[in-house]
Amino acid sequence: MRKGSCGWIFGLLFGTLLGVLFAPKKGEQLRDNIRKERAKGGSGISAIKNAYLNMGDDIADTAKDVYTSDDVQEVVGKAKNKAKEAKEKAKELADYIAEESDGAVKEIKKHAKKVQKKAEKAAKKVHKTVKKISKKKK
Repeated sequence: MRKGSCGWIFGLLFGTLLGVLFAPKKGEQLRDNIRKERAKGGSGISAIKNAYLNMGDDIADTAKDVYTSDDVQEVVGKAKNKAKEAKEKAKELADYIAEESDGAVKEIKKHAKKVQKKAEKAAKKVHKTVKKISKKKK
């Protein structure tokens, strides 16, 4: 998780708990459930846990409804299309680079052969010159 995410999540959960405890209808029901559990000798934690589980189900249902809404699906569809376009452009660029690289390699090989031939000619000249000098010294 990114730095600060834990604090944000804790704040969200704590705020939700406070909101549920002090909300007019659900808060009253939760406080009543806590009282009943404490009257039976419990701590009231189970009532809070159950309230959170129910809230989790409600949040999941709401998230599902939001995700399947037309507006969100439109945005998701646009994002998928943009991702597909980016992928296609990246492929085109990679193909272009590969094609240009092949051309560059061919040019380098062509020039390397020319340089090699010139070097061989120069080496022969040096060899002939060295032979001439060594014959003259004898």
